[in-house]
Amino acid sequence: TRKGFFTLAKSILPKAVVYPLVGAFIFGNLFNVAADLNMMADATKLLIPGNRWVWLVLFAVVTFVAQLKLSYAQYSRILRWLVLSLIGYVGVLAFVDVSWRDVVMATLIPQGVPSREFILLVVAVLGTTLSPYLMIWQGAEELEERKTCEIEASERGGICRVNVQKALPSLRLDVAIGMVVSNVVFWCIVVASASTLHAQGITQI
Repeated sequence: TRKGFFTLAKSILPKAVVYPLVGAFIFGNLFNVAADLNMMADATKLLIPGNRWVWLVLFAVVTFVAQLKLSYAQYSRILRWLVLSLIGYVGVLAFVDVSWRDVVMATLIPQGVPSREFILLVVAVLGTTLSPYLMIWQGAEELEERKTCEIEASERGGICRVNVQKALPSLRLDVAIGMVVSNVVFWCIVVASASTLHAQGITQI
């Protein structure tokens, strides 16, 4: 359709439904961005002493300016390289003391802890892996890549030869692989954090 999720929603749903959806989407995005910036600031403070608020503002400004100044193609290319840093979480498991029996048992048979922190953790995990905003973002990304293809094609004097129907199977495969890899990395982050930070009594990040 060459339209984003909310543009399509406006064409088939009443405003009384669409506007609350948009509001929830904006709130969810802002909340997620705030959580990410806080985590980045706290993680940096573990390595470089300083005021966490300085790091938080610095990360916010850098990412905001990058999104304004760089094209979608340039920005996504940078993010693709940065995501390779996540491999570090996988690699660190080869160098730290991990009780693999406990890890496997806790993975297969989770033990619920009746506390505020446990409930927040469950909400955070579900909210960042199953959130509808990921679907909206995926659609927006495909639109941006289509626009980039058309711009580059027009500069060459040609046309963008993207057959959407033929591309759908590869898009599904891309999403499936991405979800599997992201959840494996997430699992490694949990195990690595438990085996290093938590083992040293660092529990207030």
